[in-house]
Amino acid sequence: SKERVDSLKLRMRRKILTHDDGRIYALELLQYFWSAGNINDFAIIEKLCKDYVAKSNDVNKDNVLKCGEIFFKIRDEKYNQALELISIVTPETFMMKVHLRMLKVRCFFKTGEYESFLYEKDSLNHFLKSNKSLSEKNINQLKDFFEKVNRLFRLKRNFDDIEFKILRDELLSNKNYPVWMRDEVLKSWKTR
Repeated sequence: SKERVDSLKLRMRRKILTHDDGRIYALELLQYFWSAGNINDFAIIEKLCKDYVAKSNDVNKDNVLKCGEIFFKIRDEKYNQALELISIVTPETFMMKVHLRMLKVRCFFKTGEYESFLYEKDSLNHFLKSNKSLSEKNINQLKDFFEKVNRLFRLKRNFDDIEFKILRDELLSNKNYPVWMRDEVLKSWKTR
């Protein structure tokens, strides 16, 4: 995510983010949102909303604006409002559904809604069984993400020093995990 955002910033500075016709695809914007959200770079999402959403050639760009707003609610720690927005976004693609699920899980973790998380985890398993669009690698990454969040929940409820150290090492050794997860495990360690 960091590499994608760094590349995005460079393209923005050089004014080469849009296509030859001066437009940018809504799905491209969403991919940038997901990457920036993974590293908590909310300023870049704000800039994209302000300067580039209007240049989208997509008739459904209101979905893009809603997704931007979801990230702003997360930034402002208004997780219940973010969940409300997630519920009214109409996913246009399969990957959008996946990313919205991951944002929903982030909000559930932040609000301590473990039962809602477990329901979402169950729902993911059904979702993955009925959809053959994802590669095995992507399926494994999604399952791993949910498993790590489940372990974070368990640590939050009943801290165990050994489990904490294992999870901390796993999360911190892989830069592909979202920043919020790594921050959570570091916060747990600092409070012990």
